[in-house]
Amino acid sequence: MDKLQKDNYTALKKKLREKYDKNGISALSEREILTLIISYSEPVFADIFADKLLSAFGSLNAVCSAAPEKLTSAGGISQSTAALLKLIPVLASVSAEKLDNTSDINSPHLAKQFFTMLFSNSAREKFAVYAVTDKFSAVEQPRIIAEGTSVAVSCSVADIVSYALDSGAVRIFIAHCHPYGDSTPSSDDVHFTMEIVSALKKLGISVIDHIITGQNSAFSMRTQGYGNIFPEIAGYDS
Repeated sequence: MDKLQKDNYTALKKKLREKYDKNGISALSEREILTLIISYSEPVFADIFADKLLSAFGSLNAVCSAAPEKLTSAGGISQSTAALLKLIPVLASVSAEKLDNTSDINSPHLAKQFFTMLFSNSAREKFAVYAVTDKFSAVEQPRIIAEGTSVAVSCSVADIVSYALDSGAVRIFIAHCHPYGDSTPSSDDVHFTMEIVSALKKLGISVIDHIITGQNSAFSMRTQGYGNIFPEIAGYDS
């Protein structure tokens, strides 16, 4: 194998990673997703391995569900690459289970953990709402109501009001992510939060907190400098 081949595969990996970073996982085909994953353990021929696996099993889901020995036999990949592929459905299952079995979110610490998990695989900014009872128990699963680019997301107060009314919530969390930035709220974040709190207050619905997650941090607007925006909430302890 010569240097040119290695350089070509390095460029391919970089191209796929940049496409993922800019546009999210939905912008990649199954072949591109599989090629990108394999490239982290196979420095060259990742696209060829991906083609062999998809030809043998038919889909990315089927590849990740296949037995390791079948993956190495059909795709020619190493055992470590097969193990990497097998981790994908396991991690997805664990993540889903943690969200489904979340206990009452009655503290900023738990709220930050919850929304960090919710946004953990996002390459784009997203805005979420989560309806809870007055005891902080889930009314329904959190809902992503807006998805933007890697650096911005746009949603309306009307979207959030509609969700809150449809859910029958008495309290809601709002949250969004800065996947490649700091979790500190911008002035626009602060003003938008004030608008949401005001609109829902008129309907008898309280906003508990606005959680912002960043690349390596999370921020509770209620407890980290913007508590005056929110109504008093008993039992939401720091």
